[in-house]
Amino acid sequence: MIVHHLKILPEEFEAISKGATEVTVSENIYKAKDVLCLHEWKGECTKRVIEVLVLDRRQSLTPGLIVLRVEKIKEGENNSVLFK
Repeated sequence: MIVHHLKILPEEFEAISKGATEVTVSENIYKAKDVLCLHEWKGECTKRVIEVLVLDRRQSLTPGLIVLRVEKIKEGENNSVLFK
């Protein structure tokens, strides 16, 4: 298991926060059981973070993109005890 930190746009952040279970990424480096620490990005990182577990992956219909099926582990703020 590897922990990866990624920046995501507010609308994508909200979708994951509300229960979306897929993330589309351009890098082909993420594997099942990796953890993604998703940082909300509004020109700079906000304090909002969601941690998800990668369950599996598949090739997107769009060339060069990978779709990751994920499960939310925790959500909070970057400065909270959850993310220390």
